[in-house]
Amino acid sequence: MTRSVQEVAAGIKRYCDAHPDACDTLEGIAWWLVIQRSPAESEVLEAAVDYLIKCNMLTSYRLNDGTTLFGCSGCTADGAPGMEIEAKERDT
Repeated sequence: MTRSVQEVAAGIKRYCDAHPDACDTLEGIAWWLVIQRSPAESEVLEAAVDYLIKCNMLTSYRLNDGTTLFGCSGCTADGAPGMEIEAKERDT
């Protein structure tokens, strides 16, 4: 059974509410959902993360090595060495 983007986004938001300083890759966020016993397919996970970025509930960060991290509202990774904030195109 495929979970909806809204269900996955809600699971990510629950994790962020409990861990506001959390910051991780898509693979790491998948583990956030496994911990909550609600795994998601990768396409649905990506769509949920994109949705939360557009809603300003997650922020995207790009490491110098090209790795992308996604941070909850309390993540202050923008000052960390080797990291710069990635500007995401947003639909208005």
